[in-house]
Amino acid sequence: MPKRSVRRTAYWLDHGPLWLLLGFTAVAVLGYFFFALRPQNLAQFPQFASFYAISFRFFAQVHVLLTVGILFFYLFRKAGWAWLGLFGTVYGLSLASELIGTTFGLPFGPYQYTDLLGVAWFDRVPLLIPLSWFGMAVPSYVLARVAFPDHPWGRILLGGALLTAWDLSLDPAMSFLTSYWVWGEAGSFYGMPLINLFGWLVTSIALMGLFELLKAPRWTDALSVRWIVFYYGLTVLMPLGMVLAAGLWGSVAATVLVIGGLGWLVYHRGFSAGDGIPQPAAVSSDDIQLPEGVPANAWNYFSHHSRSFSFAARGFRGKARREVSLVYAFCRLTDDLVDEADQTAPEAIEQRLDAWMALSKAAYEGQASGLPWLDEVMQLTRERGAPFRLIEALGEGVRMDLGTVALQTTEELDLYAYRVASVVGVWMCYLFGVTDPAMHERAAALGRAMQITNILRDVGEDLGNNRVYLPANLLHAHGISRADLEIMQHTGTLSPAYRRVIDTLMARAEAYYEEAWKAIPHLPPAFGNVVAVAAEVYRGIHPQIVRHGYNNLTRRAYTSAWQKAVLCIRARWNVLHLRCEARKAARVQPAPEAVRRTAAKPQVGVLARFSTLMHLFWSSLLFVPMTMAQPALAPTDPSAVVQVRQYYLESAYDEALIDEAEAFIDARPVAQGDPLIQGYEAALTIMRAKHAFWPMRKMTYLKRGLPVLDELVSAHPNHAELRYLRLISCYYLPGFLGRGWSVQEDAHALVTLLPPVRQQYPPDLYQLMVELVLETDDLSQDQRMALEQALAPAPASAKSLGR
Repeated sequence: MPKRSVRRTAYWLDHGPLWLLLGFTAVAVLGYFFFALRPQNLAQFPQFASFYAISFRFFAQVHVLLTVGILFFYLFRKAGWAWLGLFGTVYGLSLASELIGTTFGLPFGPYQYTDLLGVAWFDRVPLLIPLSWFGMAVPSYVLARVAFPDHPWGRILLGGALLTAWDLSLDPAMSFLTSYWVWGEAGSFYGMPLINLFGWLVTSIALMGLFELLKAPRWTDALSVRWIVFYYGLTVLMPLGMVLAAGLWGSVAATVLVIGGLGWLVYHRGFSAGDGIPQPAAVSSDDIQLPEGVPANAWNYFSHHSRSFSFAARGFRGKARREVSLVYAFCRLTDDLVDEADQTAPEAIEQRLDAWMALSKAAYEGQASGLPWLDEVMQLTRERGAPFRLIEALGEGVRMDLGTVALQTTEELDLYAYRVASVVGVWMCYLFGVTDPAMHERAAALGRAMQITNILRDVGEDLGNNRVYLPANLLHAHGISRADLEIMQHTGTLSPAYRRVIDTLMARAEAYYEEAWKAIPHLPPAFGNVVAVAAEVYRGIHPQIVRHGYNNLTRRAYTSAWQKAVLCIRARWNVLHLRCEARKAARVQPAPEAVRRTAAKPQVGVLARFSTLMHLFWSSLLFVPMTMAQPALAPTDPSAVVQVRQYYLESAYDEALIDEAEAFIDARPVAQGDPLIQGYEAALTIMRAKHAFWPMRKMTYLKRGLPVLDELVSAHPNHAELRYLRLISCYYLPGFLGRGWSVQEDAHALVTLLPPVRQQYPPDLYQLMVELVLETDDLSQDQRMALEQALAPAPASAKSLGR
């Protein structure tokens, strides 16, 4: 099955039931508003009278079965049957609680269920009631775990509060507006006694405790947090919509304020810190003994152990932050196998490290390691093309920390820094699609720079651990021995020679930082901006060492939160300035081949970002007829096309570049009349829709850009690049926008147009064009084979930037 069909099927299996639930809820609430609250309408529409009578009798039962059925289906798809035991336990506990409540009035107060909810246990508690408890207990626990990944009691209390908050609108809707249950005594909250909320909270906390006791994270961590958020919200929407329609403003306000406040807590503690990163199961394996205290949440582990880098990494978003967190957690854990070993014998540590590397290699090769997060990060690494030798080099670097450490030469220092730091930078390059060797060399330079900075910051701490990373040849050249270091640490008095050693190593690190900065502006902005911040924040430790009088033997230099903020601003300014300078130079002469290859690579990311964007935002839009625009035709301007191509590519990550691209085009009258430039102008307008927040704003940009592309393709049907621009602009639009015809037409046209024009395009652009066509669903086998053959290695002449 084509990749796009697989993705579409998976999307609708996950989200289609939620749309069904939304539709059912909307119909039910509207029916309640027009008929239950306004029975005179039944006289005006007698054809609805019998249907309404039946639907009112059964709508609550259907709603419970629908919501729980959707949850069961989703749990089965994501976690198999691992949740079934917990479901049975939750059902039993909630049933017992309800039986006690309906019999003795504790802990909810005196109440009885009517027959509107169907068959009941012992004629007291409907069978559906424990189902509904489980249906909302799951999302409540998952959201609480996002906020408190490492604090069980925090999860229990917050989960109980989230489950109880549901009742602020559920009870008024089901007992005050309707009569699914009745109270034995009138209460102050729309007939409900306030003790009921206490009973809900007690029961909810008990259910959350069951989730903890039965180790629910083993399967809840496989669930999408965003899916859970939508499910929780849609379940609350039914009773909330009813009380809103009836004007029970106290219930509406209480529900919105409490759920809003709890939601803010979940977002503040979970999403804003980790951006919805799933929490993998706590690290454990029968094959190796891992360091104790490794938390379940990769992001928490990441941010707790590296304040400088985690500060910079807050610039990543969504999937990228998750991937970075997992990679860092792996690297940090690998390092802790040695650093946190305490009194363990070196031989035992070596065996543990060997077992860890073997486990990682097995996960890299696709075998189940028993650690879901390890399987995920290793498969991600393999899919992005990063060789396992990088991970092996990291293991060898960690192995250099075993026993007494005394680096002998600056070359050995560079080797150590490469293994423990540079390989991480190269690994990250692969994650973000940067595969050019020249860029990898500069990533390695940044790793060396940052590791030397780490060493300079921690000289005293390392000396206490019997480790000296300052090269012996450099110390000896300045007349300093290991004993001299210990004396200076003991007395706190530093010699001028020691300060010169530190100056020499800081200068070495600065040279590596400068080398790295030659590449940072050419990285994809979503990656390069964060790398720039990380580099400057680490580099900012050097002035702190100098400010302390070079005393890194008795104190540890660090940058404060305020200093990090200043360094962050400086980094973003520097990278912006260098990018502008690079663009100015590109207008005079083409960029170097290495830079072109690096800049072109993220086009694959453009597709991924279009996919995510369209699924999240476009489904709420209404199709509006589009007015056709009439493009003018004029001679082509090859140099302008090269520049605008790059603007279009990078604008997927940086909206400000769209303004720059339009200003660039406006300044060139010849380019303005070029049909291909006009095509890119229209594609850039559509790119604005990608960045816009409001749905109607997105639609406005679509109405401006798509007609221009349609007219240009109509005037130049055999122009491959124009066809490609329209295809990529429409590929992920929802079907109800009516662009399926152009996607199919452009894909079939490009099958014929692309093979003969290979030498007219840069290799990476040509590869993206072909791969995009291959993703479409309705190509024949012969067409696919022809396109795949078009990706075979081409002669060197095909590497030109011609048109």
